[in-house]
Amino acid sequence: MPIFTTNPIVSLRKTPINTTQITCRTYVGLLPNINPVIYSLSSNTSPPGVYTVVYINGINFKPYTTFVNFGSIQKIPVIYYSSNSVSFVVPSNAFIGVYSVQVIINNSNNFNINSVLYSNTENYTIQSNSGIFLTPS
Repeated sequence: MPIFTTNPIVSLRKTPINTTQITCRTYVGLLPNINPVIYSLSSNTSPPGVYTVVYINGINFKPYTTFVNFGSIQKIPVIYYSSNSVSFVVPSNAFIGVYSVQVIINNSNNFNINSVLYSNTENYTIQSNSGIFLTPS
């Protein structure tokens, strides 16, 4: 026969120990933000008629489906380095002016057909050597 038939510490307590769990984990149904975000461009200016490589630092870039809109010039292909870095070439036929750079991701799949994700925009200036620039029409 064992020496202790009941635990002496528990048997001296006045209130019983509650072993049931009062709080449970709850599920919060939030999806992660997968929209691309541009943090910075490697350069913001270039002369007209020159091919310039611009590196984009940001988040949520995808391989194979990421493009850049450069003002009215749509779907410029990018070189994908990582989900945080891509690069593109400034078109040589772009006129002097200020252009908005925006990353576009085609997020289409079997469940979401024609799903396109847009990033914020950053300004890029094509200026002449004299520093005078015109806005494109």
